[in-house]
Amino acid sequence: MVNATGALFFFPAVSATMVEAGREYGMGTTMGIYNSVRGGSGIIAPLIGGLVAGLFGIEEVFLLVGAFIVAGVCVYSLLSAPLAYRSRRLDPK
Repeated sequence: MVNATGALFFFPAVSATMVEAGREYGMGTTMGIYNSVRGGSGIIAPLIGGLVAGLFGIEEVFLLVGAFIVAGVCVYSLLSAPLAYRSRRLDPK
């Protein structure tokens, strides 16, 4: 349930970002990079999770994932805030 709730917020933001990047760099290139990174993370994340679980215990895996989620939200917010401000700015008259 927590995963589905997170996806409700995550996927619309990713989709909007992909459309913006696709307009600038081309949709094929943008989706190719996105799918490559997503596929690589599907290999790397379980390996690192297993390593952390083996060394420290399963509880620390969940703490590590939570820390990555919080860090990702912070980075996304910092990077997207100037773009949102720039696109909504009114012309001074």
